Amino acid sequence: METNDILERTLAQEKSRYEKFCRIMYGISTVMTIFFLLAAVFCLIVTIVQEIQYKNNGGETDILATVISALYVTLVLGGIGLLWNAARHIFRRLKTAETPFCYDIADKIKGAGFLAILVGVISCVYRLIVDVLLRNGVIRTFVKSDGYMDIGYPFIGFLGILGIVLIMVAYVFNYGCKLQQEADETL
Repeated sequence: METNDILERTLAQEKSRYEKFCRIMYGISTVMTIFFLLAAVFCLIVTIVQEIQYKNNGGETDILATVISALYVTLVLGGIGLLWNAARHIFRRLKTAETPFCYDIADKIKGAGFLAILVGVISCVYRLIVDVLLRNGVIRTFVKSDGYMDIGYPFIGFLGILGIVLIMVAYVFNYGCKLQQEADETL
């Protein structure tokens, strides 16, 4: 009988740790979501306002290049914010779920994976568009280190790998959901 009490106490302790972890991660992901979405809006507004002020003070500007770079930063930071928001939804559901192996959690993980891949594809397409615009003379210069956040191709690769890993984890969760469903039916 003593063995059952130890096992139950351990399960209760693990459940308490798990719930605490989910609450902490939910809070962190909420803060990060707000931070990245505000940063995206801030970068868009500040970049355009600075360009207008620079032009009003007699500087020569390329407003198209500025708008393109500001949109890129906004899209990337907004995409990262949306990924954190997906994590927030996952941890909110994990916090309230009886078991982590639920189909809706697996679907949320898969959605986060596709979102990561989408942000990577948007970054890649953006860079290709900028290269075409530079080669065709639509924009004359494009400041890479001062005027915008040049995240570059490693970031695109990272997001692609992250998306693929999240999709793989989602399929593992789907299998876990099926096993959990069968275990619940046998009891």
